[in-house]
Amino acid sequence: MDSLADMVRAQHGCLFYAAFTALAIAKRGTRALLQAGSASWLFKSPAKDDGVGPTHYSYVFEPGSMQTALQLARGELPENPLLGRDPGNARDH
Repeated sequence: MDSLADMVRAQHGCLFYAAFTALAIAKRGTRALLQAGSASWLFKSPAKDDGVGPTHYSYVFEPGSMQTALQLARGELPENPLLGRDPGNARDH
């Protein structure tokens, strides 16, 4: 039998990687949730923000885009970022 990793095509691997992340976090004693949709998080501290360069890394889900409509019409799941997050982390709210 193929492993889950073998069954997930590379371009649709968000679910596999998010589930792997949630399981790895759980093994360390923290509950993690899978969350889909748009997400953004700070990668540069405010102290290092020069006011010009980027400060956040983001994924954006666009439910009204032509690409999403085409994928749904073909019976495919559209691009929808999925990640594992710690619901107890105040920075996530």
